[in-house]
Amino acid sequence: MPGLLRLHRQRDHHCQPGRSLRAAEAQSGLEAQLKKAGGRVGTVEAAARIQTLRDLHMKMDQAVLAAYGCTDISLGHGFSKVDFLPENDRVRFTISPAARREVLKSLLELNHSCHAEEKQTEENRLRKNAAYRI
Repeated sequence: MPGLLRLHRQRDHHCQPGRSLRAAEAQSGLEAQLKKAGGRVGTVEAAARIQTLRDLHMKMDQAVLAAYGCTDISLGHGFSKVDFLPENDRVRFTISPAARREVLKSLLELNHSCHAEEKQTEENRLRKNAAYRI
């Protein structure tokens, strides 16, 4: 269905809503997390792995959009605040807020469409059963 699905992911505490994280902020956040890991992974290796994971998430999001026929939607991946997480941990690497709204709108439309189809199927089944009883 056109305009159907757009997914989400996000990360970091220093970003303002709708703005990209600066590289220095991202680097300092990464270094803080690596210190917690006890130095088991180097900064460069960790950054490369994180970027690979983000690239895979973006490809997966695009594949899901394509599966639903929604190739016209721009997901605008980046760092954004999401209001459904605790206030001190709301920034994530995800689709843009505008894309998230469009996804939810499309999912609601799909839900209504599926409900109407299921309701019609059930009504047809009941009519058919009633006709056999006569």
